[in-house]
Amino acid sequence: MNYTNDEALLNLCIRVFCSISTHADLRDSTHLLFLGEGNKAAVDNFACEAITTLSLPLKSFHI
Repeated sequence: MNYTNDEALLNLCIRVFCSISTHADLRDSTHLLFLGEGNKAAVDNFACEAITTLSLPLKSFHI
């Protein structure tokens, strides 16, 4: 993900990473090197996907 120049592949990788990443993955800054490349599309894509990645999962329950 950090080394591809193919924008479509990078966007796919970002979506997959955001859907399966753990807290440890997010704390490891080497997983997020692509954000420093200055690729606006990649940063925008990550920001859109980060809404689900960085939010707490809430489970509904009945009282």
